[in-house]
Amino acid sequence: MCRGEGDFPRRGRVVEPAAARLAVFNVDGVYYAIDNTCSHRGGPLGEGDLEGTVVACPWHAWRWD
Repeated sequence: MCRGEGDFPRRGRVVEPAAARLAVFNVDGVYYAIDNTCSHRGGPLGEGDLEGTVVACPWHAWRWD
């Protein structure tokens, strides 16, 4: 999925398989994927701050686990 780009620990990455846009996070070696678009106002969740398994939308700080 993200070969050659490292493991991006504790950070998000946006990937676009087929017709989807996903935010992928590596939390202590476990990968999590969610829709990259925040359902509140459409913010890019892959650019949000990550705390544990919770990401905060960078636009309005809505939090997703």
